[in-house]
Amino acid sequence: EVLSFAQALKKFIKKQEIADLKVWTSQLRRTIQTAESLGVPYEQWKILNEIDAGVCEEMTYEEIKATYPEEFSLRDQEKYLYRYPGGESYQDLVQRLEPVIMELERQGNILVISHQAVLRCLLAYFLDKSADDLPYLKCPLHTIFKLTPVAYGCKVEMITLNVDAVNTHRDKPSITLNNLPKIQTPIRMRRNSFTPLASPDAVKRSRNYSVGSRPLNSVEPLLFSKAQDGADQQKLQVSVQVVIPLPYPLL
Repeated sequence: EVLSFAQALKKFIKKQEIADLKVWTSQLRRTIQTAESLGVPYEQWKILNEIDAGVCEEMTYEEIKATYPEEFSLRDQEKYLYRYPGGESYQDLVQRLEPVIMELERQGNILVISHQAVLRCLLAYFLDKSADDLPYLKCPLHTIFKLTPVAYGCKVEMITLNVDAVNTHRDKPSITLNNLPKIQTPIRMRRNSFTPLASPDAVKRSRNYSVGSRPLNSVEPLLFSKAQDGADQQKLQVSVQVVIPLPYPLL
């Protein structure tokens, strides 16, 4: 599955003939594997790592509900503000991603290979979505979101690469008085845990360079450097990272 998606993505990017394309990944293994298959230089951003699920890391929704029923119900009530025990909330993630968002605003053609929760935050910013909508944006696996700046916003195109994938999306639940847990303090006040910048699942291997540690010599030019029309020079591409090992974390 890793190879199938990476090869499909490589073919798609090559056909686009994007001028001066830059590739950014997280520091997690599954995004690095995809970037390496493209055969182009890339940068690793630690702040592009997936949301840290704390004690629920690598668990499915069903496993979380069975093991931590109160946490499962609390997250359903206010998903944007809910913070996993020992982990992060979407609000934490948005704050963590601010440097990347600001840099994306300054750059031209960027391919971001990252994770579902991270891509939701990026899409919400560029598409001007609310905090309530952000955690439920649909980011299907094996899909590319192509964002092109236009007047007063961004044009978005969703491109499916026809590679088999499971559906990891969970719609916003309907909250009633009957399924609310009995807790002493509201979610906004109940936890004040630390917010780590990344999960520990990182690969420590030599790369072309990481952000903040560029080599003295210039990096080799990218494979795709053909100039295009002026309108295409400002194209921003965001790719959903889908190489997720079993069990699939459903965040």
